[in-house]
Amino acid sequence: MNSKMKKVVSGIAAVALSATLACPITSKAAGYENPSKYEINKLLTEAAMKYDVPAEIVKAVAAEESGWKQFTADGEPNISDDGGIGIMQVTDTAGYDEERLKSDIAFNIEAGIKILNEKWKLGEKGLSNWDRSTSIPTVGDNERDIIENWYFALLAYNGQVEVNSPIYMESESGERNFRSYQERVYAELSSGNPGIFKNDRVELSFAKEDFTYTGEPNHYLLFNKKKYKVEGLAHTTKHSYQPGDLVISADGSRFRERPTSESKEVSAKLPSGETEVLEILKGFEYDESTNPNHFVWYNAEREDNKQAAYVASSELNKIGERLSGTDRIKTAVDISKEGWNQADTVVLAQGYNFPDALTGGPLAYKNDAPLLLTEKNKLTDATKAEIKRLKASKVIILGGEGAVSKGVQDALEGMGLDAKRIGGIDRYETAQRISEQVNPNPDKAIIASGKNFPDALSVAPYASVKGYPILLTAKDAVSTYTSEALTGVDSTIVVGGAGVISDAVMKKVKGEQRVSGVDRYETSLEIAKKLPLANPDEKALLASGKNYPDALSGSVLAAKKKAPLLLSNPEQLPTSVNNFMAAKQYKEFVLLGGPSAMNVEDELGELYKKLYY
Repeated sequence: MNSKMKKVVSGIAAVALSATLACPITSKAAGYENPSKYEINKLLTEAAMKYDVPAEIVKAVAAEESGWKQFTADGEPNISDDGGIGIMQVTDTAGYDEERLKSDIAFNIEAGIKILNEKWKLGEKGLSNWDRSTSIPTVGDNERDIIENWYFALLAYNGQVEVNSPIYMESESGERNFRSYQERVYAELSSGNPGIFKNDRVELSFAKEDFTYTGEPNHYLLFNKKKYKVEGLAHTTKHSYQPGDLVISADGSRFRERPTSESKEVSAKLPSGETEVLEILKGFEYDESTNPNHFVWYNAEREDNKQAAYVASSELNKIGERLSGTDRIKTAVDISKEGWNQADTVVLAQGYNFPDALTGGPLAYKNDAPLLLTEKNKLTDATKAEIKRLKASKVIILGGEGAVSKGVQDALEGMGLDAKRIGGIDRYETAQRISEQVNPNPDKAIIASGKNFPDALSVAPYASVKGYPILLTAKDAVSTYTSEALTGVDSTIVVGGAGVISDAVMKKVKGEQRVSGVDRYETSLEIAKKLPLANPDEKALLASGKNYPDALSGSVLAAKKKAPLLLSNPEQLPTSVNNFMAAKQYKEFVLLGGPSAMNVEDELGELYKKLYY
C-alpha cells in the first residue's frame, strides 16, 4: 500500500471495525441475520486493508469458506461439520472468544485474517531459516501487496496436507491440481474480479520434485523448493490505487455513470483489442449492484481530459503515477508527499531560476530531505504547509539573497525553524559550498555544465547515492571555485558532450570518464546505462527535458528510490528512451509534472501492453 496513505486508510478501517465489534449484527427476531452483501464487502475490505492483506484475497477466502455467510438461513451461527465457525470458517479458536466468533461477523473476519497472517509468516521465516516441515515457499520478492504471493499462505490456511498439493500426486507430468484449496480460492477471486488474470489462474509452474508426500497417517505435504516466480505479470492489489495513479484499462472496458454495472455507460465501450490509459481521480467506491461483486470501482479521467467515468478495479492495471500540482511549486510538494512522511530537514530553492539549485540534489539526499521550491520574495503557502506537514526543524536555503530573499529566510525563522543559507557570488561558488556539505573530502566528483540544467539533473540521483558532489563548469574555462573544490579529488565523471564541456576542460578537471549523448535526452539515457542504480522497484522516473523544476525536485525522489531519472519531450517519448525502458522491462513509470509538462502516458501504456499483455 502507498506509504503516505496507509495510516489514514488503516485508521478509518479500525474505526469502522471497532463500531461493528461493539454492536454485533443481529436480527429483530430470534437468531442472527447476515448483513447485506454491500456491507459484507465493506467489512472484508476494511479489515483486509487494516492488516495489510490484499482485499481480493480476503474476499475470496470468505467466498470459498462460507459464501460470505456468517449465519445460516435460519439465523444460527454458520458452523461446518469440521467445526469451522462463521464467515471465515475459523477452526483454530485458541486465543479467541468462541461465542464472539459465532455471533460477531467483524470479529470473525479479523480472526481469520490474523490466522492467515500467521501462515504468511511461515514464508518469512523460511527466507532466513528454512525447514521444509515448518516453512512454506515464497513467491517473487514476497511483497504483501502482490496477489499471487499469497499462494502458499492460502494453502497453509486450509492445511499443509497432500490434498492441497499444487500438482496431482499421481501425475508424472506435474498436472496442476485445481481442486486444491488455494486454487479454489483463486478461482473465487477470478470469478469475483472478472478479467483480473490473463488465463483466469495464477501463473506459477510446479514440478513433481518440488514436493514430498508423507502418506499415512497424517498425509502431510512437504516442500522441497523454497521460492517461485510468477510467469508474466504479477498483480498488485487493486484496492490501493490513489489519486494521480496511472492505470491501463482492459481490452474493451466499459465506462459507467456510477459504481455499478447496472448504471448507464457514459460513452461507447472500447473496441475489442483497444485499451486506454486513465488517471485515478479519487479513492475507490464499493460496488452498488444489487448483487455486489468482489471488485470496487474507480472514478477515472480519460485521455481527453474532459470525461470522468467509473471503471471496475478488476479491469485496471497500474502502470505508474503522476506527481503534479497546479504549478511547479505545488508539484514539488506532491513529490515530497510521495517520498517523505516526515523529514527533519528540508532543502529550499527558488522555483523560477535554476543555477543555485542545480547541485542541491546530493545535499538533500544526504539529509534525507525533500527539495522544495518557493518564490524569490515570498515563502509560498503550499511550501509553508508542506514544511509543517513534514514536522521539519531545519531548512537549508540554496543560493544567495538574489535567489531567495532575506524575507523568505525571516519567514522560515518566524516559524521556529533553523534556517541556514548556502550561497556564493555565482553558481560556481554556490556549487563549491554545497559540495563541502555533501562530502568535504571526496575521492570523486561529477562535473556538469553550469550553463544549462539537463545534464546535472539527470546525473543527480547517481551522484546522490554515491555521495559524489556535483560541480559546475563553463565549456572552455574552469572556475576558480571549481578548481578549489577539486583539490584532493582523484578523478571526475564529466557529464555532457564536448559541445558543452570541451576536452581541454575535461583534462583540467581530472576527467576519467565522459558520459554523453547527442542531446539531453540521449545523455540522460547514457547516464542510466553507464551509471546504473540498484532500482529495486523496477521503475523509472520521467521528467520534461524542456524545463528544470520538476526534474530538480524529482531527482531527490529518484535517488531515494535508487531509480533512473530519464528526460523526455513533453509530448513524445524519444525512441531511444522507449526502447531502453522496454529492454529493462520496467514495471512502473512516474511522471513528474502535469499533462502540460509530461503528456506521454499513452506511449507508456503501449509499452506496458507490449511487455505484459
